Amino acid sequence: MKDLFKTLTSLIGLALVALGGVNMADAGEGYDAMVPGNQMLSLAILCIGIALLPKSLGHPLLRPFFGRAGAPPPADGASLLAGARRKAARATEARQGLMHIALPIDRAVPPVGWLGGGPALPATRTWPQIDGQPARFLAQLDCARLPEGTWSGKAPDAGQLAFFCGLTDPARVRVLHVTGTLVDHVPPVETLPTGSPAAMALRQARQLDRPAEATRWPLAFGPARDSDVVDLLQVAPFDWPSLFAGVTSASATLCRQIRALTPAEGALATHPTLLHELIRRQAKLTSLENELRRASKLAPFSLDMAELAQIALTRLDTPPEGMEAPHLLLGPETDAATRTARELHARALSLVAPGTLPSEVQAAYAPLWAHAAARHPLRLGGPVQGTAHPDRASTLRLLSLPSGGLPGWSFGPTGLSTLHVLASADDIALGDFTQCWGAVLD
Repeated sequence: MKDLFKTLTSLIGLALVALGGVNMADAGEGYDAMVPGNQMLSLAILCIGIALLPKSLGHPLLRPFFGRAGAPPPADGASLLAGARRKAARATEARQGLMHIALPIDRAVPPVGWLGGGPALPATRTWPQIDGQPARFLAQLDCARLPEGTWSGKAPDAGQLAFFCGLTDPARVRVLHVTGTLVDHVPPVETLPTGSPAAMALRQARQLDRPAEATRWPLAFGPARDSDVVDLLQVAPFDWPSLFAGVTSASATLCRQIRALTPAEGALATHPTLLHELIRRQAKLTSLENELRRASKLAPFSLDMAELAQIALTRLDTPPEGMEAPHLLLGPETDAATRTARELHARALSLVAPGTLPSEVQAAYAPLWAHAAARHPLRLGGPVQGTAHPDRASTLRLLSLPSGGLPGWSFGPTGLSTLHVLASADDIALGDFTQCWGAVLD
């Protein structure tokens, strides 16, 4: 009965539109020349037909002729269920505050927050200190862009939260709620771990005259898309720093081997011939490195120069005729160190000046970086077992930062723990972040 009614409605709608149009067209001299009575009747018929037209065009019999191009077919039960599950998953992620580093980096898109680099604080605000030392900056979040319900719905509506931790004890945390006009602050060098991606990014920014904003890892809500490719590839040198990575790695390997063979004071060398050969190679390697650094100041990088450097390293690694010395410069240890140093340099460059990284290098490392972003998510909100404060009720997690990942944080004795920044629900509701505390847990 219902289908019959729809069919009749469809036919009546089309008939009325046709009848009204014909009546108006038959006037001959146009609409203005029609008799007023006929004019009103034709107009009424046409309006009724137009009102029924959407139902007419949507009827299954007429959809092939009048339906929208590319309109999706009616969803079946499985599609509706899958859509409901995706919606529920997104809602759960919003409640849990799952966050990740947004890749590829696009500075034109304002982030909901960022990791590393430097904070944005009022111009008059001095760099925070913890236990008499400059604090290490961790992250900053824009309160206005937090998901609804974050921290049980007690999150501030405006301003930004800047997170810091102690240099010697990361569980000593400090959270600043800043509002108004904010300016970028450059972190003190001593707050950045030596050799970390953060330190390398800051050095790259200074060399390329980039602002402090360029050293930030932008954040986005939700899970990151993972990649199955996690191997650290051996990428050929693509600029002077990536070329020096191979030379300095070989030099570091050689120094460790010399120290291992150098006897204690007053003792005799166990392998004096090999030790002498290593010292000879070290002198030649130092000379090669100095020549390359002089060349880098006089000419741009070229693949020909990289090939010449590799030839020189290979010759240095070849023992003199008649001597059975191992290949020490270009072994597995140097290879692994070179891969790591070159990837860290490329990672810093992709952050500070993504447009200067060759496309083939970006493509080689992109799966590795996507995997790191997916496996090291951040979290906001919810409880954390074992972190309740004895003097405060309703402990909530403000932010959880895992070790590792793209910024290269290292928390706890093993460097594999997670830093949790916590606060009481009452303090958050009052906008008081001066009583926050931290916990480093495996």
